[in-house]
Amino acid sequence: MDPAPASNVKQNAVIIGYDLRIPLEGLPGLWSGERIATYLVRSDLPFALSVDTNVWPKALTDCIYEHEWGVLNGRELWNDYEVLLSTASRETKKEDKNRVICITLENAYFQQYKNLFNGTEAEPHWKFEFNDLKPIPLDDTWTFLGYDIADAWLLSYLSNMGTGKSSFLSNPSKEKTLKRSSDHKRELRSLPSLNKAKTCFPLSNSGGKALNDFNLVSEYNDVPYAIECANTHAPEHAPFFPFGLFMKQEEAS
Repeated sequence: MDPAPASNVKQNAVIIGYDLRIPLEGLPGLWSGERIATYLVRSDLPFALSVDTNVWPKALTDCIYEHEWGVLNGRELWNDYEVLLSTASRETKKEDKNRVICITLENAYFQQYKNLFNGTEAEPHWKFEFNDLKPIPLDDTWTFLGYDIADAWLLSYLSNMGTGKSSFLSNPSKEKTLKRSSDHKRELRSLPSLNKAKTCFPLSNSGGKALNDFNLVSEYNDVPYAIECANTHAPEHAPFFPFGLFMKQEEAS
């Protein structure tokens, strides 16, 4: 399945924020064979894309603690797309090939997410002032990469919780050890094409559910099952949420 234009998948989602991430070309070098085998559900991939900055690192790391300026929200995402672009233009070079991303959350999960951080017991540092967000329309200049299954702090279950390939097999209660064979040693492969992110890895032996070539859930119909798996395998991080990951097609200048 090809990645969908943003306009086809955005209608039922709320924008959580924006960010600037390092170029895709820089990601394979961050993933050793051991890291791939330990953390990626699809261990045949050279890297993953994710809302999680440990998986897809920030390009503007010096801005992380600028909450008091109103630049970033409690998820360390940018509230204002235009401010992000102007900062990227000032602090980076076009040849860096950094990528602008947008992170969304489906309406069906939004109220639960909002209550988690804006309730009476929420830590002040993690308060999320959604009114500060200045969203822009996600038109067809954005590419939908898939849904990342992550906890409320954007820690990815699919690529940063030591789940490995076996975690999405049909019996989640049975512990399994992933043994990496010699033919799975890491190779520097060509980057997955944005037009050919095929869904080819089953999330269950019988359900036919799949992850795409970015280690993300492609179809929203598969989200409830993926959420169930994550909540079952990593209850200490529950509840999990399906964050939509979008990438601006042109590189940041």
